[in-house]
Amino acid sequence: MKRYLYIFILPILFISCSNTDFKIVSEIAIPVVDNKNKIITAYELNYDPENIDWGIYTEFALSLVENKKNDYEIYFFNKLENTPSLSIQHSIIDTNYQSSCIAKYIKNKDNSFITKYPFKIELGIADIILNEDSTYNISVYAISPFEIAGYQINLAPTNVFTLLSIADKNLSGKHGFVMHNNTNMVLSFSMYGYTIPKSNSREIKDNILFTAKAKCENQDKIYNTRFHLDSIFSDKDGEELYGFNEPYRITN
Repeated sequence: MKRYLYIFILPILFISCSNTDFKIVSEIAIPVVDNKNKIITAYELNYDPENIDWGIYTEFALSLVENKKNDYEIYFFNKLENTPSLSIQHSIIDTNYQSSCIAKYIKNKDNSFITKYPFKIELGIADIILNEDSTYNISVYAISPFEIAGYQINLAPTNVFTLLSIADKNLSGKHGFVMHNNTNMVLSFSMYGYTIPKSNSREIKDNILFTAKAKCENQDKIYNTRFHLDSIFSDKDGEELYGFNEPYRITN
């Protein structure tokens, strides 16, 4: 007996839910073995990039999946015109929309979780550690959904630390990248076309790009500063990869 796989499309345009912070643009249901995988696209009505409340994203997702047996993928976007309407022909998020995707919520039989900016590289400082010689080790991580062929990372603000050298090349060295630095910038790439693979883990400790040795130039500001990283990433074709930065503060 032949068995057939049918794909059902359930277009839901601008459906209002109990949570009025979001609007659903599309929903498709793809049957899988003993279940259905539902993929939803939605956007936040009053999106403010400076004041994102991640809690309402999770609350809205839970309102859709609670007590449901289906697996879910819910993609959140920043506004209507940047939100794709899915169909049989276009059941994945097109690259033209990926930079506008704010979050992705996943629910399956094993767990559920939300990922910020799923199509962007998460960049941040893992830790800043004081050494015995009064220098500091600054470890930088990148959790990436893409292969990375090169990057330039600048530490800001520029009046607290001066970068002296690369103390540990970590993933960059493991994958054959050469590294250069000046007082506030690290530049790294492969001379032979190697790439750093996309991340298999979302653990920061598994995604350390490099560790820089630095000198503190302003001890008074070290505990009162919000450190951030300005960056440019590229793929093996020289195309820019989008990223976002998680700021870092040193605690006493």
